[in-house]
Amino acid sequence: LEGKEKFKNSFWFFFAGIILFSFSLYIYSISQITMFAMITPIGGVSLLIGWLFVIIEGIKK
Repeated sequence: LEGKEKFKNSFWFFFAGIILFSFSLYIYSISQITMFAMITPIGGVSLLIGWLFVIIEGIKK
């Protein structure tokens, strides 16, 4: 149980990153509304932060 708690933050950043990055590109390709393309970098940054949390928790261990 303790190991799962350590990676809770990384999980939520990965989850948000996948939703924001992937679905914004998918919706943009269908609708061509540029607002959705501007959301994509936020998802990418969220994925990077998720990896940062994984690295930090790995180093702590």
